[in-house]
Order: sequence, then structure tokens, then C-alpha cells
Amino acid sequence: MIRTLPSFQRLTFTSVARMYIHIGQAQVISPRTGYISSIDSMEIGLVGVLLGAGRKTVEEPVDFSAGIRFRKKAGACVRRGDVLAEAYTERDGVLENYAVQRVLEAFRVSDVEVGDLPLLITNFVTKNGVEEFDQSTLADI
Repeated sequence: MIRTLPSFQRLTFTSVARMYIHIGQAQVISPRTGYISSIDSMEIGLVGVLLGAGRKTVEEPVDFSAGIRFRKKAGACVRRGDVLAEAYTERDGVLENYAVQRVLEAFRVSDVEVGDLPLLITNFVTKNGVEEFDQSTLADI
């Protein structure tokens, strides 16, 4: 299900105090109840390029107001109608035509609870060598 919000202007401030105006926003809505078993990161990255958050060639500009904001992560329980993600772009027709549908298709929703997912980051390298990564720092994400 796709829920497109009316065009609006929303101010967003980044840590470097830049100001961006979002012209188009659309919500990606879960069509069913279940558990998010996976999210296809390659597809999400490709959709980001379509929205303007990435580029196909080094010469193309990047739109820093475009992108995808995740509202749910892998392993989360979702109900039908929950917002999975939000897509932002200034490009005409991208949200309505295909970008939101592709983000929705990147989410895999299962009837079975996923349980603990494997750790993606276990260690990091510092000037002192390899150190264990503290997973508790991600608890609020």
C-alpha cells in the first residue's frame, strides 16, 4: 500500500546547520501483519539513486534532501497499516510511479517471529588495534 502525502515544505536541519526543503514525501505502508525478516539493502540503495540521494556517475549531483527514512528495522513486529519507511525527493513523479513500491518490495514480512538477527558489526579497528564493538550503543536505534 502506498500513502502519498500532499506536497509540502518541511525544514530539516543537519548537524552542520544546513537547511533543506522537502517537496515530496511518501510513506511506505505495511500491507500485512507479521515480522520483518529482511530488507534488501541493494534495492534500497538503487531506489535512493532514483530519489536523488545517490548518483549513477560521479558527475551527477546529489540531492541532500532526498532519501529514505526507516521507521521499522529487520526483526520488528509490524501490523497492517504501519509505516515501514518514508521516502523524500524533489523529483516529479518518482514517488507515485515506482520508488515507493520498490521500497515496499524490499521489505520481507514473515508470519514467523524472526528472533535474534546475526551481528553485522563485531569489531572495529583503532590506532591501538582491533577492539570489540559494544552492541549496547545501538539499543536506541
